[in-house]
Amino acid sequence: MEDKMVVTPLKGQKKVPGWVWAVFTVFFVMVLIFWILGVGLVFLVREAQTSFTESIEGEQKYLEAYVSGSGSKKIVLIPLRGIIMDSGKTPWKRVNIIKDVSEKLEKARADESVAAVILQVDSPGGGVTASDILADKVREFRDSGKIIVVSMEDIAASGAYYISAPSNYIMAHPTTITGSIGVLMQGFNVRGLLEKVGVEDVTFKSGSMKDILSPARKMTEEEKEVIQRVVDYMYRRFISIVAEGRNLSLKQVEAIADARIFTSDEAVLLGLVDSIGFIDDAIEVTKKLAELEEARIICYKTESTLRELLLLRIGQINPLAEVMNGKFSEVFGSGGFRLMYLWKVN
Repeated sequence: MEDKMVVTPLKGQKKVPGWVWAVFTVFFVMVLIFWILGVGLVFLVREAQTSFTESIEGEQKYLEAYVSGSGSKKIVLIPLRGIIMDSGKTPWKRVNIIKDVSEKLEKARADESVAAVILQVDSPGGGVTASDILADKVREFRDSGKIIVVSMEDIAASGAYYISAPSNYIMAHPTTITGSIGVLMQGFNVRGLLEKVGVEDVTFKSGSMKDILSPARKMTEEEKEVIQRVVDYMYRRFISIVAEGRNLSLKQVEAIADARIFTSDEAVLLGLVDSIGFIDDAIEVTKKLAELEEARIICYKTESTLRELLLLRIGQINPLAEVMNGKFSEVFGSGGFRLMYLWKVN
């Protein structure tokens, strides 16, 4: 028989209880998990910032999503919703409306199987330049020989109407609010408040109007004339865009261009809108204008990654919500003054 070796504990040594090893193991695993998550989060943040910056500067990739219908030719639904402005200035703002709509229109224009586009508009307007850029994109698409129809939803006012005017056809929903043809430049003057709390503005400038629109001092009459001249110029441009797009005379547009809003019925009578109907009606009108018996209705979507779902939604700013919450600086700029084609309810 083989001798068995028996190991005896040293004198004074105690055996470690099993529960201690269990606690130590759980603690070690948890530390390891948190370390992996921490490293992964740092990697995701860096990758998210890099990829989103590239998506702002470069071209976004869009996938086709089937909506309804059949046929060899396609009609693309492109939504234009929210305040119209360049909101893609930081890696954390998810949508740049100008870039998004422009790229989708270009993709549809370049695709030979696309016969027409329906622009679904739900917006109170936005920046003067942003509206002008998108109006030019609509005009460019129309001039390519393809059909572009605007389907107005809740609101299609001011800059949103500016963009709609160059289209082939405008259909409003029965409850649409549109019009508001005009220019807005608005801010705050806190001179009186600063005087009350004993704060004095100190400004060094190279010219008397270098700090025009400063909220810390009263505007001069000459400065008011300068600002009004700029506003009037943008207003005349708005009128000319509407007159050209809707085949109206300048006098006809000027008569209704006092920034008032219109119901869809009123807009039809004034020649600002062609007809009233729902999205299905807009599709039928589009097929008729494009001379199509049938068509496949599609939309363009971006493919969301796990990284985007985890990170890029964080800190996303909705400009319309910011206005409603009083955070004007997110929309109008830190100075509070910005030229806008915007229907704004105080």
